[in-house]
Amino acid sequence: MSTVKVTYFDARGRAELIRLVLKASKIEFEDVRITKDKWPEVKPTTPTGKLPVVEYEGKQLTQSMAIARVVARKHGFMGEDDKEYYLVERAIGQMVDVLEGLYKIYFAPEEKKEELRAEYVATSGRDNLKALEGFIKETGFFAGEKITLAELFFLVVSDYLVKLPQLYDDFPKLKELRERILKANTDVEEWVNTRPVTEM
Repeated sequence: MSTVKVTYFDARGRAELIRLVLKASKIEFEDVRITKDKWPEVKPTTPTGKLPVVEYEGKQLTQSMAIARVVARKHGFMGEDDKEYYLVERAIGQMVDVLEGLYKIYFAPEEKKEELRAEYVATSGRDNLKALEGFIKETGFFAGEKITLAELFFLVVSDYLVKLPQLYDDFPKLKELRERILKANTDVEEWVNTRPVTEM
């Protein structure tokens, strides 16, 4: 079997969901982290001039969500049937909305961050987390009764939500979900507890 290699910057960022689904699938991988000063040298060698790039089953794959989905599908993390597949994708779509709002704050000029943060906490951020909490009401997971790609994506999202306690603390069921996910998969838990510490 060919070696799996994940190439990205020294960050969680767009590669972290890929790393998590590989760990959940018990697939060992080489975690290659490119420094900013090396990126101009590496960029021309990538298929699209962007990272992450993942070497998987002898091929170079690009586009982080597509990569995560193909690994998740092959290893049983996209739900048991069409209904669960929809529920997985519904949750992922909701979390993409969460991240878009958080990124808007993160990349805003410093003098605007506090205003944007307060607005997000009071409006779309709260609405999105309320929806996510509703999604897990029935079984405690987003689809069925076990971890899917949606739960792994929630680990990515919650890494950012902890920096907004004025919002995240109002949704204890989501905080409990994070702990439930980690306890359900020891490989994922070990990765989260031992991975390199980065800002993003």
